[in-house]
Amino acid sequence: QNRQDELDKLARQIFEQPELSGFRSRSVLPRLKMSLVEAGDRVNKTTDRLVEQLRRFLASRAFLENRRASQVIEEIEQLALKVKNDPPAPRYFTDIEGKPAVHLLMDRGLFEPPEVLQLDSENLAEGDAGAVTADGLYEQLYIDPAELRGRIKALLRGRDQISLRQVTEEMPLEKGLTELVAYFGIATTLERQQKAIINEEQTETIVYHKDGRDFRIDLPQTLFLA
Repeated sequence: QNRQDELDKLARQIFEQPELSGFRSRSVLPRLKMSLVEAGDRVNKTTDRLVEQLRRFLASRAFLENRRASQVIEEIEQLALKVKNDPPAPRYFTDIEGKPAVHLLMDRGLFEPPEVLQLDSENLAEGDAGAVTADGLYEQLYIDPAELRGRIKALLRGRDQISLRQVTEEMPLEKGLTELVAYFGIATTLERQQKAIINEEQTETIVYHKDGRDFRIDLPQTLFLA
């Protein structure tokens, strides 16, 4: 209120000047206070409308999300009942390679200070480069995407499409799960180029052999296009 009174006082002082007496009827200063009040009222009404629209939008979105969540839960329940009445023949759906590593608390030893390595940088002896072998560097598991793309291209000759399962059947996996993941990564890239289709609604079972064992993996149906 003090600021408003001060504004009115300053406006009156301005128009009390003889030089500005002729501008009083043409100036907005006498009605500045009312104009600000009206403008503020319009801003408040606009804000209220925006808040109401936002509230309705959020309520509608929450309703749709809750309805979708209910549908998903209902679908899961139906699938659970279906599996309960007709369980699958195999009792497992995937295998994890390797053995679990168990670390018990009492297996931890007492603290031992690290050994300080003393380097003798003054008396250096010439080594034998022939005694060092780099074979281990070439034995690491490496998947060449270009080679896998070449296999897909070769199998597509004379065909409109071929599934990932057919690719692995005609050219069995040599490096197990790592190679299969690489194939699926290529399919993801080709899908953006409209050269592959990944159908999430259907699955296909990929079978590969390793160390005398058969492994089965269920993946979304993947088709490579010519």
